[in-house]
Amino acid sequence: MGDLAMSKKVKMHGSFVFAAAFLLAAGTAVADDEYPRVETAPAFTYVHNSPVLGGSQSFNCYGFGGTIAVNVTSLFGLAADLGGCRVAGLDNTYGIGSKVHVGEGTYVFGPRITFRKGKVQPFLETNVGFEHIRVKCNNGNAGNACGSITAVQPLPTADAILVVPINPDATSYGKNAFALTAGGGIDIKFNKKFALRLVQAEYLYTRFGNDCQFAVCSNNNGQNSFRLKSGIVIGWGGPRAAILPPPPPAPRMKPCPVGPSVPIDQDCPKQDISLSIQVNPSAICPGQVSKLSPAASLPEGATIQWTLNGQQISGAPSLEFGSTGRNAGSYAIGMKVSAPGYNDASAQTSVTVRPYGPPTGTVSASPSEIWVGEKATLAANFTPGQCGGAIGPVSYSPSEGSVSGNQFDSTGVQFDPANTSEQQKTISILAKVSDAGGAGQAQTAVVVKQKGVIAAKRFPDIVFPKGSARVNNCGKRVLLEELKASLDSDPNGHVVFVGHTSSSEAAAAGLDLKRALNAAAVISAGAQICLGFSAANIAITAAGTADNGIDFQPYFCESSTGEIRGNLVQETDSEAKNRRVEVWFVPSGGVLPASAQGSKSAVELNVKELGCPR
Repeated sequence: MGDLAMSKKVKMHGSFVFAAAFLLAAGTAVADDEYPRVETAPAFTYVHNSPVLGGSQSFNCYGFGGTIAVNVTSLFGLAADLGGCRVAGLDNTYGIGSKVHVGEGTYVFGPRITFRKGKVQPFLETNVGFEHIRVKCNNGNAGNACGSITAVQPLPTADAILVVPINPDATSYGKNAFALTAGGGIDIKFNKKFALRLVQAEYLYTRFGNDCQFAVCSNNNGQNSFRLKSGIVIGWGGPRAAILPPPPPAPRMKPCPVGPSVPIDQDCPKQDISLSIQVNPSAICPGQVSKLSPAASLPEGATIQWTLNGQQISGAPSLEFGSTGRNAGSYAIGMKVSAPGYNDASAQTSVTVRPYGPPTGTVSASPSEIWVGEKATLAANFTPGQCGGAIGPVSYSPSEGSVSGNQFDSTGVQFDPANTSEQQKTISILAKVSDAGGAGQAQTAVVVKQKGVIAAKRFPDIVFPKGSARVNNCGKRVLLEELKASLDSDPNGHVVFVGHTSSSEAAAAGLDLKRALNAAAVISAGAQICLGFSAANIAITAAGTADNGIDFQPYFCESSTGEIRGNLVQETDSEAKNRRVEVWFVPSGGVLPASAQGSKSAVELNVKELGCPR
């Protein structure tokens, strides 16, 4: 029975595939907006039922069915699916003349969605309803009772569906159960009225329950089956494509200079003018002129209107905008063009009148700090200002001192003469340049310093007996002990000796100079007890009887010093202050005392001939 059923199924499917291929090749494309209101679809049906009795057996059912669908829209519709099938191959199963008929009928309803884009139109649907199953028994004997079949011939396993019902005297039995289908298919559409349903595949669920009177469902609450359909679709009614009236005859046309042609009784559309303004230059200085003109050729017969800040100023083909009498700023200049056959066009630009700007720059001094009497080099760098033209040479003006070329000379800088400490002064220097419109300037500063005065150091005066020029022991102590320490610490320093005489010694001419020379010999002879200080660094002068404005600072020695009695000067000697030699040490860089005016070098006075005085 299985081979016979399979052979029939293959033959039937082969026929449908051949028909589908033929219709598909003959089909033509149709408009998507045309669809039937009602569709009927007779089709061959094949059902593969689920196993029964908890075993592994299943069975196939073949038959015919149909679908009636009402399309609410091109996408959505409602479908009623009716179909029936019969389990084939059961005749004579239980002996000659015995017959068992098993049939199924399905009637379900539900929504459908159809995708109608193009020729191939898939659809999906879900239906609910009922399935009816019926078993009829006839063993060929009197009574036609199914019960005798099992008594004569037990049912083989492959035909387990034919196990007799509970009531063995019945000849036919039927039952209804809930049914649900879910699936879809593909239609090949040829036109609005006709299509080929290439395939429709669905899942079929039934629920006959455990109280079913047939072995097909006696052990299963629900049954899971599979159903295939294939057939044709015939459409009825539905929207039609709009029928448009024939187009009116084309009017007579005329060509236009630009753009498409227009009817002969219409005017050609006006053309646009491509308009822009050429300006040269766009920024000017006082006294200059900017020239403005259209950047391209204008149509024949065109008229121009120039505006300045919205006010009409000229109708000339070009415009000269002058800056004379105008304030600095930006000026809006517009141009409007009209021509026959053209749309009016306008364009706008701007011209800037620049304000005058003086030159700007910097000036520096190198070095920026000098001692009085030294020089510094000045360097100025100026950039021309706006609208001023070329700049002239740089001129310098110092607050003190002088400038020659680019050299600042600090010689003339003045300092406080009463201040003997180091001083400094900041000198400002102004650099200035001029152009045609004005002048620009920059400023720098130089710090000028004056060294502090190094004062000469005063030692005690060497006091002489009346009429004598010999340096006594007391005076040598000043020279060889106290003065020596300064000579050793600053060999480049200078010593100043200023000789004096009293009025009672006027007869001894040159005594004041001799006294100073003898003091110089004591520190420069370089022999015996005398020191070897450079005679070139000794200045000598003679003040005579004048005190020279220098007070008396004696150094009196007692007799205990071993001084010869005739050389010892007593403190009670009132004229001793006029018989003296002033002793000064001037450190390196120091200033000579005021009493050294007119002094001469000990070398010049030939102190060397005196040797080392006794």
